[in-house]
Amino acid sequence: MTVEPSNSTLQTLVEIAVSSVSTLESIYQAHGASFPSLDLIATVCPPNKHHTNLDGGGMYVSAGLQYIVETSIPDIMKEGDPKVMHVDEIASKINVPTEANGLARVLRFLATHHIFREVTPNVFAHNRTSSMFCKAKTLKEIRDDPVTQYNGLTSTANLGHCLDEGLRSAAHLSAWLQAPKGSIRVSPFLAAFKVDDIWRWFEQPGNELRRNRFGSLMSNTQWEAEIFTYAIRWDLFPETSTVVDVGESLRTVSMTLARKFSHLKYIIQDLPQVIDGDAGTRKFWAKEYPEFVQSGKVQFQPHDFFRPNPVNSPDVFIMRAILHD
Repeated sequence: MTVEPSNSTLQTLVEIAVSSVSTLESIYQAHGASFPSLDLIATVCPPNKHHTNLDGGGMYVSAGLQYIVETSIPDIMKEGDPKVMHVDEIASKINVPTEANGLARVLRFLATHHIFREVTPNVFAHNRTSSMFCKAKTLKEIRDDPVTQYNGLTSTANLGHCLDEGLRSAAHLSAWLQAPKGSIRVSPFLAAFKVDDIWRWFEQPGNELRRNRFGSLMSNTQWEAEIFTYAIRWDLFPETSTVVDVGESLRTVSMTLARKFSHLKYIIQDLPQVIDGDAGTRKFWAKEYPEFVQSGKVQFQPHDFFRPNPVNSPDVFIMRAILHD
């Protein structure tokens, strides 16, 4: 069980830290030894305990986080009593059958890692860390439209992706690295999900939530588009200049540039379903900047960036958030 520190407990903690440093220095000086390199927690943690944290505990934190995010427990607690909620009440509001005792053990384990607080036995509350796992939508909106539950400016899309696709891929990393060349797929992800192309996999029926979540995380985890307006002296380019934005999706770098440097021409490239889908790039531009679309100064070009680019000599290629692919 965790408790909120008071001023007196904080002062006590400082005093313990200071006295412990003095004790450690005295011991090392008495033995004529120099203090080892300061590797944060690993320095003060016994090696066997540190190994346990590395090879065992970490995966359970990830598994616990995956459970609470996928069942929207932070959102349930956000809309309940503003201070505390009993596990029985939380369990009754989860959209899948849940055993309260098991839920309590998960939340208690996370609380020992400073995610949630157990204020009294089986009664939990948010803290700063756990509140970051709340989604932007209300619980009703999440239930009414699960596919878009990760939409909005929060970190949950990235967390959900890493704990689903990422965690399963990580489990295949060692086998993938040790496999004879050519005997296994080209990445741990493709080996884990037994597919040959992540983008086509995202488009398969049943992956609507994952596809939408990935699009949301790509939109939410990038730098502000405005920084690109002063990255290059765009004002020095003549009116015949062309900017090709590769893998633009719905991100707004080109639109931000177009609003400020309307003398340039822009070509937006992405996969066909991204360009012309129901909520695709073409419709996004038509809604947000219709006059630029009507003027013909922006073009939309279906393109797979793993293939040779059909534009041979533009003035600028923008390749933001795609080189890692």
